[in-house]
Amino acid sequence: MSSDGIKPRKDWRLAALAAALFALAAWLLPAVPALPQRQPQPVQPLQPPGFPAPILPGGPDEQHDRAMEQMQKRLATLRNRERQKEIVQDTDKLLALAAELKNSVAKGSRERASADDIKRMDEIAKLAKNVRDRMKSE
Repeated sequence: MSSDGIKPRKDWRLAALAAALFALAAWLLPAVPALPQRQPQPVQPLQPPGFPAPILPGGPDEQHDRAMEQMQKRLATLRNRERQKEIVQDTDKLLALAAELKNSVAKGSRERASADDIKRMDEIAKLAKNVRDRMKSE
């Protein structure tokens, strides 16, 4: 008996039997026919009772792709319209500020610009940059 209380096995027959069973299983395993694979069934869309299913050309992937393209086109059109509205609003503000600045400069005969004129010039520069950037995008 060993120091840890486990009796060493002297029966080599048990080990030989285990090895023989393992070899037999490895030899027989390729001969077992494979189980048939289940084919995934296509998902049918839910259809309300009494309504025929729509017949659309192409498979579900083509229909999905077409729907996604149409949605992306609509979203792009909406974004462009919104961008155009913002550009028009900013150019209207830009025009009004430029006219105010012109009138202010024409009225005064001073050598330096007033604080209000400087604020208008800063706002004009900011609006001009915004309009330029929006026109460059998309």
